[in-house]
Amino acid sequence: MVRRSSHRRCAGGAQGSPFCGPAKLPEPITIERIERALVYAAYVVVRYGPQFAPIVERLEHELEAAKKSEDAVAHARQILAVLGDKYPKEAGR
Repeated sequence: MVRRSSHRRCAGGAQGSPFCGPAKLPEPITIERIERALVYAAYVVVRYGPQFAPIVERLEHELEAAKKSEDAVAHARQILAVLGDKYPKEAGR
């Protein structure tokens, strides 16, 4: 009888390696995580050179998009707070 593992098999037996794929779901991407990555990327640019600057630029764009998204949710909550009682069915109440 052959037992099959519930774990995925990876090339070269590299279970858990970054090239095999995550074993569990990653943490959600938050503004704080993007900011920490931005600081680390800035350090890499200063330490190792401008060839890594596109990473900083990408993270800056990601941070801006995450903040806009957070602002949109906050704005939607304000609308519900003000108008939700007037239209309870539409507000999910």
